[in-house]
Amino acid sequence: MLVPCGRGKSINVMIEPRDNPTTAQRVMVLQIITAAMVLGVVMFGLVSVFALNSFQQPPAGQIVSIVAAGFALLAFVMHLFVPEAVAASVLKQSSASNRVDKLAAAYQTRHIVKLAILEGAAFFALVAGTV
Repeated sequence: MLVPCGRGKSINVMIEPRDNPTTAQRVMVLQIITAAMVLGVVMFGLVSVFALNSFQQPPAGQIVSIVAAGFALLAFVMHLFVPEAVAASVLKQSSASNRVDKLAAAYQTRHIVKLAILEGAAFFALVAGTV
C-alpha cells in the first residue's frame, strides 16, 4: 500500500493483520466501557441535582415517576435475559477460528448490552426526577 508522505512522494508500507488481543487488553476495554457508561449516568445525575436543582422543587406530577419506576423494573428483568440471547447469537455468527476469541466476543457483547439496558433505565429515572 502506498502512503503519501508529502511533496508528491509516497512510501510502500506493508500492513499486517493485528494479533489477537490478550486477555488483559480485553479486560481493560471492558473496564473503560463500563466506567464510561457508569460515569455518564453519575455526571448527568450530578448536573441534574446541583446545576438544575431538580430535586429541591416539589414534584409537579407523579405519572412520569410511576412510568420510570415501571421501566426500571422492566429493565432490571430484561438485563437478566436479553444479553444471554444476544450472546448466543454472537456465538453462532462469529467467524473467529479460536474458541477463546468467540467466547470473548460474546462476553463483551453481553456485558455491553447489559450495561446499556441498565443505563437507559437510570437515565430515564433521572429525567423523570428532573421533570
